[in-house]
Amino acid sequence: MAEPDSALSLTILRELRSDFREQQDLLSGLTASQRRIVETMERRFEHVDQQLKATAEATDRRFEHADQQLKPFNESINRRFSNMEHQMRDIAPDLELMLKSELMGGLTNFEMRIEERIAELETPK
Repeated sequence: MAEPDSALSLTILRELRSDFREQQDLLSGLTASQRRIVETMERRFEHVDQQLKATAEATDRRFEHADQQLKPFNESINRRFSNMEHQMRDIAPDLELMLKSELMGGLTNFEMRIEERIAELETPK
């Protein structure tokens, strides 16, 4: 009775080995398919990276070009502000003197009115 069990076991083992080989073939095919997918995605990402680098370089060139075009205007504006600052520094003492004289004139006028009013109140009627 040992022989039929051995024959059956041998048949089962052969079927299992066959199934195992089929599974390995499927897995190796799937692995190759996955590799192709990964390679395709890598190529696409490389292409996207190249496009992004090209776009970034083009943008940098545009900004550099704009900076070069605006440079004379920036220099002109800086010169104008510098000239205005110098003019303001030059007229600051004159403005200070004008303001003081206006304030002193108003204060003198106010003092004169107060003195006149005091004089009116002090004089008997």
